[in-house]
Amino acid sequence: MPLFKCSASKAKPKNGITYITDEKKAKIVSVRNLFQDEDYAKQFEETASRFGKGDKFDERKYYHCKLSCARKDNVSPEKAHAYAEELTANLFQNYECVIATHTDTQTVHSHIIINAVDPITGKKLQFSKQDYVNMKDEANRIGKKYGSMALVASGRHLQSDTWSSIGLVAGLLVLYFTGIEWIDSALGIIFGIIILWTGISILRKAVANLLDKADIALLTDLAYTLNSSRQPDWVDIHNAKVLKYGNSLHLDCDLTVPWFYTVEQGHSCGEKLQDILEDKYADRIQFTVHIDPCNVLGKPQCSVCGYNCPNRKEPFQRNVRIDINTFTKEEPR
Repeated sequence: MPLFKCSASKAKPKNGITYITDEKKAKIVSVRNLFQDEDYAKQFEETASRFGKGDKFDERKYYHCKLSCARKDNVSPEKAHAYAEELTANLFQNYECVIATHTDTQTVHSHIIINAVDPITGKKLQFSKQDYVNMKDEANRIGKKYGSMALVASGRHLQSDTWSSIGLVAGLLVLYFTGIEWIDSALGIIFGIIILWTGISILRKAVANLLDKADIALLTDLAYTLNSSRQPDWVDIHNAKVLKYGNSLHLDCDLTVPWFYTVEQGHSCGEKLQDILEDKYADRIQFTVHIDPCNVLGKPQCSVCGYNCPNRKEPFQRNVRIDINTFTKEEPR
């Protein structure tokens, strides 16, 4: 079963909204294009009634979407809710929505109830094949952004379904107009290979995470962040190691500062590093920083320190650039 799914409902909105906002299930509840302190179901019905809709028994009244994360991703309810809110904002921008994140099962998951009637135009929300492709793309984007293999797999699952449907239709059309029977089998083999390759690529990434294989894209981004925000008194960053588990990161590194800094000044340098990384990666990152004086190796490092130091022993030449080797190469402390 895909980890992101969405279906239409002809029941009264109150049924779905009551279920997802149940206090025994819902940890976090938020809304979009609705008044937070008023009855959500009543607002749905009032919007539909304003356009003469919502009173027929067999009429689509709302959509119910579910977004789940894998347990191994260690996603907090707050982060899962952020996933759902971002997806809702991008796919259902103008529609009235109720978003609830549940923690009543072993897997944190979010529900989204969307009013089928646009509150501005009165048009009914409909999903075409392209709309489902957009959902797939969005699930992929969010999964990559937050590091959730479960969300990436969900997006790839929907992508595979889309290509399979296209292949089936194309095969039937070619068979109908040309009568060439082997075309259908050939297309089946081609799309089977595509689906197999997609599964293998997801498996390879999952295994790489389990074996702590270096994530080159992540390390490159981390190096760029540190280089672009580098402070003058950061002589060097070395012995840096990054561990990735689920969507969470742990960074362990040594930060070299001027030897005459007090403990308080060194601590401030570590806090500045922490602030920069938290601004970039929010609550995804945890880290431990060891502060080294610049003379720890028994020789001055003035040539690689751009700080305006009153005890300079030799002229400054250039900073030690932070790159992928910073995170993959063991250096002496």
